[in-house]
Amino acid sequence: MKHLMFYSWFQQQEEFNSTIEEMTPQQLNKCLQKFYLSARRQDGTFYNKNRLPLFIQRMIGILSQLS
Repeated sequence: MKHLMFYSWFQQQEEFNSTIEEMTPQQLNKCLQKFYLSARRQDGTFYNKNRLPLFIQRMIGILSQLS
């Protein structure tokens, strides 16, 4: 599942001091921006920027289920 990639990435980040569920919208925005800029396929290539809106919508759906 694609969102597992995000959680794996998130656990490696040292700059975020709270859980995803506890983040303010501004903190979450910064976190997701950083993730989108660093997200790569297994072969190391970047994802197609046209696919990011779909990924963003999926992440919003997943995060909204957590709250």
